[in-house]
Amino acid sequence: SALLALVIGATQAWLAERTDAFLRQVLYVSSIVSLGIPYVLYIVAWILFLVVKLMNQLIHSEPKMPALTKQEMLLTEIRDLLKRGQE
Repeated sequence: SALLALVIGATQAWLAERTDAFLRQVLYVSSIVSLGIPYVLYIVAWILFLVVKLMNQLIHSEPKMPALTKQEMLLTEIRDLLKRGQE
């Protein structure tokens, strides 16, 4: 794979610099664009990973219980005291 990339790159560089090849400007642009493509793919992959992770957290998160009012807290204490008294 590295050898193939070396051959393609050397051929492309030779055609762009040493010849009057048809569409020579395309070779210049494609050589620069090929350097940036891996980084664009890394960025897209990370964004997809983070979006999927966030969606999983939202889907699988447990709903939060509302805070107890004073009356509910007192009733809970009374219930617990009555349970202890029965034991």
